[in-house]
Amino acid sequence: MAHHDLHRRLHTGQQELWQRVADRRDAVLARLQDAVHPGYTFPWRVAEAPAVVPRGVFEQDVARMRALLVPYFEPEFRGRYAKHVPERYRRPDDSGWFPRFIATDFQRAWDADAGEFTWGVPEIQSFPGNVLLKPLMLRSLRPELDGVAESDLFLDEEVGGFEEYLGLVRTHVLDGFAADETVIVELQPMAQKTVVDMLLFARYLGLAVVALEDVRVDPATGEAYAESGIVFEDGMPRRTTWSRPRVLRNILCRALPDEIDAAVGPGPSALDPSTLEALFQGTLDRGTVRWVVHPQDFFVLSKETLVGNPHHAPPLLPVTDGLPAQLAAAGWAPTDGVVKPLHQAGGRGLEGFGGALDAARLRELARSPGAYVWQRRYGADPFAPPAVSGREDPRPLYHELRLMWATTTAPDTGDVRLRLLCGLTRWNRVGDPANASWAKTPFTGTHGLLVADV
Repeated sequence: MAHHDLHRRLHTGQQELWQRVADRRDAVLARLQDAVHPGYTFPWRVAEAPAVVPRGVFEQDVARMRALLVPYFEPEFRGRYAKHVPERYRRPDDSGWFPRFIATDFQRAWDADAGEFTWGVPEIQSFPGNVLLKPLMLRSLRPELDGVAESDLFLDEEVGGFEEYLGLVRTHVLDGFAADETVIVELQPMAQKTVVDMLLFARYLGLAVVALEDVRVDPATGEAYAESGIVFEDGMPRRTTWSRPRVLRNILCRALPDEIDAAVGPGPSALDPSTLEALFQGTLDRGTVRWVVHPQDFFVLSKETLVGNPHHAPPLLPVTDGLPAQLAAAGWAPTDGVVKPLHQAGGRGLEGFGGALDAARLRELARSPGAYVWQRRYGADPFAPPAVSGREDPRPLYHELRLMWATTTAPDTGDVRLRLLCGLTRWNRVGDPANASWAKTPFTGTHGLLVADV
């Protein structure tokens, strides 16, 4: 099918979906919140609809994201990624060097002159999130979609329904361990806006959610343990103190390294550096914990290791004293791009979205060598605002998409294999960042990714 036709269908299909579901948002949201637990309320806006993508477009998205990831599977990368990992978060072994979860973020634009799609990639993340929530979003919407089977909600064509998808995620996370040996660890988990992801692992996979500040390591055995955690009982999350400390043999760490660093210090609720060393490194030295997600993962695939990737577009340019001249030679102004901190996740710390960057600001940021990168802006293929009575907003919409992958690493060769899990859509108005905190108006917010010809 010609790309022009695919582009037309991409837009007409989205408009048709918006028209079909616009007035059903309250009912769909109620179903979704009940699927988390009765009484749950999202702290950010859930969009009226997912992005609906024709399969011919989706296949191009997947191929582009696979190409983006290929350099990280090469032996050369294994030899250099460690220099980006702070000593306090470095695994002492090489057995689980590659993250078991990956998220590739991108925006797809349309080059009308060339008649083809182009892709802009802000970053890759190697922490898990939303792998249960986004399929649940689509499942909650399905009663409003005539002719869409449950199997159509999943990006992996071998997955026939939600229970089968749960089995896939369960196998990937547990990998031979029991559910009561497996926990999700986070700093003050119930205070996090992302707690919904953890609650879904607790409800649907039977895992406990444990506060990082409550984890201890037995100096004699090297075993990690906790005395309490959040579990689901009678369909609700409840803090439970176990009759005896629970030994943690399989850990999925959700805490970000910069937040862990900020929590270290004196005081009764502060994290103790020696406990963290015993947990993140000592348990691996002594073989007492298998880490599904380890803090090192954050650094293996980060903005730092994206620098120089030939498939990353537009490229990330380190902010140095010479950057203003480099941009001028290429015919770009500082305001043609944005500055991103290398060591913060997501869109935190982003500068220049409003066009305030200049050469003086770049030179000021260059005083912190290796701390920032500049990236040229890229297109977003805006969608005309839906013509729904009572929800008019003249500004067009655009979306940032995310594909979430599971990886397995062959123990004998170190070869990495990818399996696509699910997708995410962030809808925002043109002129606003692709960030949940800006999504306040109708049709903005987050949702899943539906591959279909609606």
